Amino acid sequence: MTLNEIITRVASVYPDCWVLQYWNMDKQCAVPNKEGGDTLAQFIAWEIYETSDPDEGDDEQLDMAIRKMRESVRDLRAVVTALENLKQERIINHGRSMLSATDATP
Repeated sequence: MTLNEIITRVASVYPDCWVLQYWNMDKQCAVPNKEGGDTLAQFIAWEIYETSDPDEGDDEQLDMAIRKMRESVRDLRAVVTALENLKQERIINHGRSMLSATDATP
C-alpha cells in the first residue's frame, strides 16, 4: 500500500479534500502550503507522512495511521471538554474566570 493510497482515502472524507493541499502525489510526501488555510488538514497529512514506515506491511502502516488519528481525536476531545468546563465555570461565577494561565500545567 502506498502513502498516496492512504492519503487519497483520507482526503475522500475530509471536507473539500483539503488534505491534498498539503500532499505531493509525485513524491508521496507531505508538503508545506502557506496558502492552504486548513491547519487540521495540514496536521493530518504530516502526521500520516511522519509516522509511516515503508518497511512495514500494509496492515502495520494502516494500524499506525489509525492509532495516531485516534490519539489526536482523544487530545481534541480533551481540549473541547476543557473549553466547555471553562464556559460552565464562567456561567456559575457570573462571567468571572476561575483559572489563569498559571493554572495550566505542561
